[in-house]
Amino acid sequence: MMIHDFNDDAVFSVLYKKYWDVLLCFAKKYINDRQTCKEVVQELFITLHVKRDQITINVSLSSYLYRSLRNKIINHLRNESVYKRHVAVAGKAYSIISVGNDAEQLMDMVDLQRQICYCLSKMPIKYREVYVLAMQKDNTVKVTAEILQRSVPTVERQLRVATRLMQEYLNKYKVHLQ
Repeated sequence: MMIHDFNDDAVFSVLYKKYWDVLLCFAKKYINDRQTCKEVVQELFITLHVKRDQITINVSLSSYLYRSLRNKIINHLRNESVYKRHVAVAGKAYSIISVGNDAEQLMDMVDLQRQICYCLSKMPIKYREVYVLAMQKDNTVKVTAEILQRSVPTVERQLRVATRLMQEYLNKYKVHLQ
């Protein structure tokens, strides 16, 4: 079965209504936050709609949807884990650089972690994913592109933009620290 058989908006709407609740319940088994569950399921339907001409389904539609949602959940959990590790490593790097261990430096480190976290949260997700995978996990651009299923030139461009955004934000932040 081809998804593009569902080009009719009414048919796609029926598909959406039929599977929304069951897929949302499935997502809740793995993700605690209801809003995040909704976003992941919504992302699945958006992907189905956008790539409907490229997708061939060789199993039941239900099986395909569950498997696709499971993959989206795994990607979400992996990205969330990488994001948290990035913040932790940034804090460790800052503490290694600092000479003393007094309370003021500790507060600066906590504040820096908060600022990095804030900057990453404000970045568009495509830049955040590339930045975290390449800079935090030390993946090459090629490996990052494979993980995210994007072309190498796209990942290179997104990494340049993400790095520039982080540098600009942290430079602005440093000015306010002094």
